[in-house]
Amino acid sequence: KESESLEITGLEIPRDYRTIWRRRLMLKIRLMGTRRDISWFQRIIQRCPSIEVTELSDIYENKGTDRFFRNYMEVQRRKK
Repeated sequence: KESESLEITGLEIPRDYRTIWRRRLMLKIRLMGTRRDISWFQRIIQRCPSIEVTELSDIYENKGTDRFFRNYMEVQRRKK
C-alpha cells in the first residue's frame, strides 16, 4: 500500500501536494572562482537542455581577495 504522505528530511508532505511540490523544486547555487571559471560554468548550465536558469546575479568580488569572485543563480528542471 502506498503511503498517504511523503517524508523529506523530517518534513511530511501530504500525498495531494506531491505534484505541486515536484513542480516547485529549484536550486539556489553560489558559484565561487575566477571570473573566467564562473563565466565558463554559467555557459555550461545555460546550454543544458534539462535545466532552466531562472535568475542570474552579477559577479561580485570576494572580501579579502582580488582573484576570486562569486555569483548566484537559481535553476530548476526545464519543463518538457
